Order: sequence, then C-alpha cells, then structure tokens
Amino acid sequence: MTEMNRPHDPPLGTDASGGFIRGLFSSFILYPAFSYLWFAGLFSLTGVWMQTLVLGWVSYELTGSAFLLAVFTTARLSPMFLGPIGGVLADRLNRVRFMMVVFFVMAIVSVGLALLSSFGKLEYWHIVVGGFLLGIGGAPLQPARVSMITDVVDRKDLTNAMAMNSVAFDITRVLGPAVGGILLDLLGVANALWISVIWYVVAIGSLVPIFNLKRSIEPTTGSPFRDVYDGFKLVFTNRAILLVLCVTFVVNGLAWPVYQAFMPIFAKDILNTGPDGLGFLQTASGIGALISAIALAYLGDVTYKGKIYIFGSGLLGVFLLVFALSESYLLSLVAMFTYGLVSSGFGVMQSTLLMTLSPPELRGRVMGMMIFFIGVLPLGTLVHGAIATLIGVPYATALAGGGLAVSMAAFFIWSPTLRKLS
Repeated sequence: MTEMNRPHDPPLGTDASGGFIRGLFSSFILYPAFSYLWFAGLFSLTGVWMQTLVLGWVSYELTGSAFLLAVFTTARLSPMFLGPIGGVLADRLNRVRFMMVVFFVMAIVSVGLALLSSFGKLEYWHIVVGGFLLGIGGAPLQPARVSMITDVVDRKDLTNAMAMNSVAFDITRVLGPAVGGILLDLLGVANALWISVIWYVVAIGSLVPIFNLKRSIEPTTGSPFRDVYDGFKLVFTNRAILLVLCVTFVVNGLAWPVYQAFMPIFAKDILNTGPDGLGFLQTASGIGALISAIALAYLGDVTYKGKIYIFGSGLLGVFLLVFALSESYLLSLVAMFTYGLVSSGFGVMQSTLLMTLSPPELRGRVMGMMIFFIGVLPLGTLVHGAIATLIGVPYATALAGGGLAVSMAAFFIWSPTLRKLS
C-alpha cells in the first residue's frame, strides 16, 4: 500500500480493540484515502437522489402516465447493461481520475437540464434523454468506486468499509429526496436542478487529495474484449458468485422498480400528498437503511453473510407488500422505514460477498457484472409499468412484493451453497 492508503496507527489514548466510535469508524481512522472516497460518494449520490425525485415528479406531472414514468426510469437505468464495460474500465484505468471525469460529465448533463428548465423549455423527451445520459455516466461509477475500496482497505476491515459505503448511500437516500422534495416545492424545478449540479462539483473536489493514489495491483492490459469475457467466465463458472448475482437479479427485477419509478404515483394519487410528502416517504426508507448500515459497520466482519443476504432480500418483499396495500400515509412511512431497515442487509452483504469471492485483479469486472445483473431493473420497470396500467400500481406492486418473498424462501431452501457463505 502507498503512504496515503496504508493503515495508520490508532490515535493516542484509544484502545485499538474497543469502543463504539472506533469500531464504527475504523475504516476512516485506519485508511485516510477511504475518507476522501467516502465523501465523494456521499456528495455525488445526493445529487443523483435529488435528480431522481425531481425528474420523476416532473415526468408524471407532464404526462400523467404510469407507463411513461416507467419509460423515463427505464431510460435512466438502461445503461446498467454496460456494467461489464464499466468493470473493465475500472480494472484498466486510474479509478480516481476516471470517477472525476464521470462526475464532470454528469454535472454537464445536469447543467443542460437546468438551463432548459430555467428558460421554460423542459419537455418530457428532454427528461428521458437527460436521464439516459446521466445513466451512461453513472453506470461505471459503482464498479470503480466499490473495487477501489479494496485498493485502500485490508480484507479484515472490508465488511466495515462496505457497510460505511452503504451508510453514505443511505445518508443520501435521506438527504437527497427530502431536500429535493422541499426545494421542488419551494423553489421550483429549475432551482432544484441547479442545486443538484453543485453536488457533482463538490464530489470532484473531494477526490483531489487522492488524485495520485496508486492501485494495490497493476492495471489490466491486453484486449478489452478478453477482459469482458473473463468477467463473464468467472461469474458463470463460480457457483457462489453466480448465486449471489441471481439474488441480485430477482431483487432488482421485482422490488427496486417500484422504489425507482412509481413512488410519485403512490404519493400523488394514493396518499394524496405533494413533492414534500414524496420526499419524506423516500427519506423514511433512507433513515431505516442508515440505521441498519451503521449497525453492520459497528459489527464488522459478521458471520452468516449468506443467510443475512437471503433473509434481508425476502423481507424487502414483505414490507413492499405492506406498502402496496396501505392507504394511510403514516403506515406507508412505517413500511418505507422497515423496507429501508432491511435493505442494507441486502446491499452490504451483496458487495462484501462479491469482493471476498473475487480475485483482486477481477474485482472491477465482477462489480461490473453486478451492475449488469442489476440491469434487469429497467426491464422490470417496463414490465411493472405495463402490469400497473392493466391492474393498477398498488396491485402490481403487491404482486412484485409477494413474488420476491416467495423467491427468497425458495433460495433459502434449495441453495445451501448460498446459505453457508460467511
């Protein structure tokens, strides 16, 4: 490890083995480079969540169509299918500089949307195209950012680092929708979009101190097509990795389309609230996820990771079912809180299992394959939108939640390999 990312000695006057604060923030204390990476993720994801809420709300306002709202979400998320290419780039390029370039591109696209809105020219197709371009920028970020964590953190501290990475994600799920909903309500679309630009600029600045950070292993060389092939080969020849990604596929096909696409419909048409109410629904989910991520970060290298992964995924389906059938705003808030509470068990275990099961030189590509499997989300969104058009959003959502719960029960019963992962 370089001087920047090597573990630092414990601060004077602290016990290296104990203390809640030290246990929780061990990755920050031991690995300074991790702190800069963490803040870059915090700021950029806040911008993403703000934009997701604002653009989703405006899309539904302009069209009044659940299916067209699904089309926008699909356009925004469809570049996830480029995940394997993003993984190759993460293994071949300087990851810090690559992330800075991506943040810059996302800032430029955001400026374009903000300008259109400022001059009263923002139309539905602009939002679809803008969402697609933001998705192209965002698709490679996860492979680069998560695989970079393994550059700066030792394996024994990986669960803590992945949990703290999830904490950043969950803070933004609290902050981004709440701020986005309030700004949209008080200041309008244009100002909310301009403020989202600022988050990307600050994210770029957060990475400046580690601009010259060296990787733990030499970047991949040779044919990029061979690199993509190696990523697919590893996934489909390693049973444990494949099973982890199969759960990823099911969860993102059934649960996340609702959260990503149809929350404006629940807020406006079923719960009779405005953009601020929508923001608080998503914030409740973020608060729940934040609490569980903090708990996992403190616990560190927990055992029974496979069981936690399956169980957390199944509970996502249960609480999604409750949310779908609720007509009470308070009950919906509680359902979203519990949904978020178990989502970290899914997210943290997913990343930790994939990183520990993967050879170091292929971790970027494995994370790229994870994004590829997550790529079912836009397809699931379109299918969900079509079903919702026929039977209504609540019933379509209830069907998805019940299907997820049953699927995870099947995984638990018939996948001992996955159950035994620790």
